[in-house]
Amino acid sequence: MRILITTFTYIPNKDGVAEACRTMSEGLARLGWDVSVATSMEHGNRLATREELPADAVKIMDFDLRPDPANGSAQQHEIRRYQNFVADGGFDLIVNQCWEVPTTRYLQPILPTLTAKRVMVSHGYGLHVLIWQKRLTMGLGLWLRGLRFTLRNLPKLIRSYDSILFLSPQKDMGRFFDHKLAGALRHPGIEVVANGIDLQSFESAPEEFRLRHGIGDAPMALCVANYCERKNQRLAVESFRQASIPGSVLVFIGSELNDYGKSTFAMDQILAGKHPNCRVIFLEKLSREETFAAFRECDFVLLTALAETQPIVLIEAMAAGKPWVSTNTGCVASMSGGIVCKGKTALSAAIRKILSDSNLRRSLGSAGRQEALLRHDAKKNIREFDRIFRKLVQLPS
Repeated sequence: MRILITTFTYIPNKDGVAEACRTMSEGLARLGWDVSVATSMEHGNRLATREELPADAVKIMDFDLRPDPANGSAQQHEIRRYQNFVADGGFDLIVNQCWEVPTTRYLQPILPTLTAKRVMVSHGYGLHVLIWQKRLTMGLGLWLRGLRFTLRNLPKLIRSYDSILFLSPQKDMGRFFDHKLAGALRHPGIEVVANGIDLQSFESAPEEFRLRHGIGDAPMALCVANYCERKNQRLAVESFRQASIPGSVLVFIGSELNDYGKSTFAMDQILAGKHPNCRVIFLEKLSREETFAAFRECDFVLLTALAETQPIVLIEAMAAGKPWVSTNTGCVASMSGGIVCKGKTALSAAIRKILSDSNLRRSLGSAGRQEALLRHDAKKNIREFDRIFRKLVQLPS
């Protein structure tokens, strides 16, 4: 059976959705599915090199759906090329990853004409959520447009899918509003499959990260996220510096030290004058193996994001048996192995608490590891995808 997975991001990008899509596509290919992936360049994706590509069993098509500076929309000829590829592909099943992305949006006009079964994998819904800016007017217009779109279109979109997969049983008025609405509409195809990762990745990681970066045996906090406003590394810096634990080190790992990352670095240089007894290290372009090594050797993982759904970085911390400290976003409060905080003061207090208590770190790390084994093993989750998709296309298990 032929399956198409559409996603705005894919390898070699190093973000949570890209990793989730890679896990799904390669896992289903190993189970015998004929897998194609259609991805866009909306966020600056670059084409993968041959060395970065998965096995030939996964076929990848890249479409340039970046907005035209002249009118803010993608080039019409590229949209048509994308739609024709999907319509003429003879797919038995189409899996859209995320609601609010071009690879989903530009298929909406043709989805009713397709005979393929249709699946939405939700990574959270946020068009209706107002994110406060320093100037209220900065985000107000965008929020009003998103709210209008949600009220007019989301019920219809939900009904257009044969199955909708959510990462968590959680239903709320925030990132899981789509789950709440799908339940209210009594959608018959609701399923819950959590994000999954390769739990063995950390077992083979070389233990030399501290040595390579001059950290030694210092208390080490780790923050793994692309440098951007949504990931909010500035709050991590402020909270860590305010905690001011003598000799401690905060390590940032991001794909690229962009303008946001550089401005955060500059802010940290100022804060270092007030809190000189701790260090902050900014890293970029590390391999997955180096990042896994950082997880293995840190004391805890720090996440200060403004908006997440089910952060893979926390699942990776849990898989490595490491405790975490996080802002209260998405379904983080229902995840084991960490401390959930609201605001800089609470984050600083949690950092001091977790670094001063080795028994607490071991206890939280163990609880997280157990949940990772139970709910976030990619091999188990792929089998669940296989079961759901076979049922949709009426294949025997």
